[in-house]
Amino acid sequence: MKLFKSLFSQFHASIVVFAAMNILLGIALSLSTPYFSKVALIHLIAGVLIIPVPLLLLLFMKKRKLAWQAFAARMVISKKDSKNYLLLTAKITAWLFLLSLVFSAFAGIFIKTGLAAEFFPDANLLLLHTKVIYVVPFLLIVHILTMGAAYHKKVSN
Repeated sequence: MKLFKSLFSQFHASIVVFAAMNILLGIALSLSTPYFSKVALIHLIAGVLIIPVPLLLLLFMKKRKLAWQAFAARMVISKKDSKNYLLLTAKITAWLFLLSLVFSAFAGIFIKTGLAAEFFPDANLLLLHTKVIYVVPFLLIVHILTMGAAYHKKVSN
């Protein structure tokens, strides 16, 4: 099994763990779980850690230059991606997914600290934070399907 052998796959796994935890906990919170306060606390901690942990992982890797290059190669949209629409779609959905996670993390921090009411008195950041849960799984599914299709290698007999 070649999972987690490359530097990018290790970085990717750290994002996947925190993102999956946050998505599942967010869904549980939207369904009014009986352990609401405990789930909300874990959701908060995982949401705060989703930004620094992958960056710290990149900083403390032995071959961090290669990891940054792999990250740039897989995430930067280039001209050659326009020829492979599946890969282009996968990269765009990855960026949208990443931006939605960062937005949700910052919105959650702003809500929890009270800065949302201070800086954005006319905006309902809590509503935006909770409604992102409907977009994120769709982006995740599209990303997985398009990445799988873009890198699918046909086996010839």
